[in-house]
Amino acid sequence: MFCPFRGCATEIKNDAALFEIFRAKHCFGVMNRYPYSAGHFMVIPYIHEEHIENLSDEAWQEISQFVRLGVRILKSELHAGGVNIGMNLSKDAGAGIAPHCHYHLVPRWAGDTNFITTIGETRVCGTNI
Repeated sequence: MFCPFRGCATEIKNDAALFEIFRAKHCFGVMNRYPYSAGHFMVIPYIHEEHIENLSDEAWQEISQFVRLGVRILKSELHAGGVNIGMNLSKDAGAGIAPHCHYHLVPRWAGDTNFITTIGETRVCGTNI
């Protein structure tokens, strides 16, 4: 099965074209090509693994540290009022790229359009009336 994260993990010289924002020892960050909101990015392990329980403790801890740092940055730099973080683990849980686990970090603001994009497969454009 095709996995777009494999290219991101190995094509280091194409970071800008692939929207990569950081690289660490066990994981990397990439902007979502189809964001639920501005600033939506993902933290992804280099290892091609569907099941988080199979990740090493070292990889899991590094991923968790970058998720926490990402939340801090989204709040301080994009002034997000909150952040949705999450994983859809395996196809049955709704994962679009099931064979490669990854975290989504989605910044949120008071009055934004909600999380319908993720659960309703629908885009909503909010207006200030």
